[in-house]
Amino acid sequence: MEDVSNSSSATSVEIERRKALLMDDIASTVAHYRALAKRNYTLNVGLLCSAIVVSLLGGVLGVLELASSKTVGALALLPGVIAAIAASLKMQTKANQYYRRKDALQFLHNYLTYDCPIPCTQEAISKVTAAWQELTERANKEFEDMAAPEWANVFAHIPKDDASQHSTTDRDTSRRH
Repeated sequence: MEDVSNSSSATSVEIERRKALLMDDIASTVAHYRALAKRNYTLNVGLLCSAIVVSLLGGVLGVLELASSKTVGALALLPGVIAAIAASLKMQTKANQYYRRKDALQFLHNYLTYDCPIPCTQEAISKVTAAWQELTERANKEFEDMAAPEWANVFAHIPKDDASQHSTTDRDTSRRH
């Protein structure tokens, strides 16, 4: 009878150890995604603020004639370049995705902390690890779809035979009317 009790308590200790390891892994991953989200958000805001500052600087220098027209022209180009960089890097979208990952992982951590059966069971741990795996797969797919450059699919929606569907006479006739 004691062997069964000792075996049961050893299993319970092992399950609690696994739960603690899983909670540590989730907590460190939450911190990682929080840092990534903050970094992307801060970089995005920094780029947008720098575009505004450069635009204001160019305007002031131009209006007050404190710089040559070439300098003012170069400054006038920078906000557009900065905005294009910010848009193509999609930092705000990435920050939002990182925050969603962090929040979902925090829900899993909260489950282990507050909703997990006492004593914790292997099924509860398996439930959380399966949910984490599914979350990771879904988030990675979403990230890949989001990170693809928007210009990559510009021509994907244009039918290849579009130009050949209209004869020259059809185009000439339509111009006359």
